[in-house]
Amino acid sequence: MSSAPASNSVKKVAVNPAAERLTTLIAKPMRVVGDILGPEGVMVRGEVHGDIIVSEEGPPDTGVVFVFSGGRVQGLVSGRRIVVAGEIKGPVIARGVLQIVDDGVVDGDVYCVAIDRGSMTRVSGTIHRIQPGEDPTGEVQAKRFA
Repeated sequence: MSSAPASNSVKKVAVNPAAERLTTLIAKPMRVVGDILGPEGVMVRGEVHGDIIVSEEGPPDTGVVFVFSGGRVQGLVSGRRIVVAGEIKGPVIARGVLQIVDDGVVDGDVYCVAIDRGSMTRVSGTIHRIQPGEDPTGEVQAKRFA
């Protein structure tokens, strides 16, 4: 069992869709069955049944996955920054900060460099600390399908 990572207390969630290149929107009532892979950010207002993996290939301030209130993801979610106001059922890999706000919940293990202090109580799973630059996505996927 891992200890919780040190918190970076984030008072307010600020998302700038243009600057963070949030180019993919799964709108309500859309439902996507399959994986979403790419270098730019993803906003989920509807449902995704599959993995969302945002790679490191984009500019430094990109790579955000934002699951809005009412949005649901069933699968692995991986990005530089993950913001959850909805629901994720599956592992979450935040290669930077994980923020869970409003009524957001994560039902799965979390791998992150930092987690917003209030977010830890909304995780049903183990919280693993990773180092900056570390990306355990392949390892987590292998465990899921072993």
